[in-house]
Amino acid sequence: MTTALIDEIEILREIKDREHSQDCWQWACDQVQTIDEARQCESPWPVDKVYLKELLDYYEAESLIAIPKSRRLMVSWSIALWSTWRARYHPYNAILIQSEKEEKSAYVIDKRCKYIEDHLIDPSMARSYHEIRTKAGMVGRMTYDDTGSYIQAIAQGADQVRGYTLSALIMDECEIQEKAHAALAAALPLVEDSKNAKLILIGTSNGPGGVLATMCRDVGFVKFS
Repeated sequence: MTTALIDEIEILREIKDREHSQDCWQWACDQVQTIDEARQCESPWPVDKVYLKELLDYYEAESLIAIPKSRRLMVSWSIALWSTWRARYHPYNAILIQSEKEEKSAYVIDKRCKYIEDHLIDPSMARSYHEIRTKAGMVGRMTYDDTGSYIQAIAQGADQVRGYTLSALIMDECEIQEKAHAALAAALPLVEDSKNAKLILIGTSNGPGGVLATMCRDVGFVKFS
């Protein structure tokens, strides 16, 4: 392969990377692979699931988002995708993923975010990052070298949220977090005081007492499945 051809390939790659930095969905369709747990195999990003594109648009456009989900809709994959895209392309983002326990949050980072970055269709498009593991050995934090942005796993509770100047707090499976209401109360001022911070609640629930179920009930949405 000649030097000129190598240079041309590199230029095209840089152009494509700039396009991906502006369009999460396009990056997913061009580069991202997932794991189909049902069939236990690697799978390209499902370009036919157009509702996922709408979800990604909501993540990027809105500040306060609540998503009652059902299984097999790939909502967790979509939030991992968006978090990874934000961290790799946007500087100085602090993205926190909060679950009942730190290890559950770390599962999203280790088995979703890290997997996405490490298994791109074109490996040369991967971006370097350094990781910090939890005591149980899962990746609990990914920090991208180019942007300084990171994705971090935290346990439930308001105390876990305080102390961060967050870019996004993702409360995953918030319905089973006993301290979800307190965490929400702690996070809301942080989001309201910032033009760019985001609060995203995701959960599977039949209600009636969870923080997400309460929100849904207030707007007339009562059936989760």
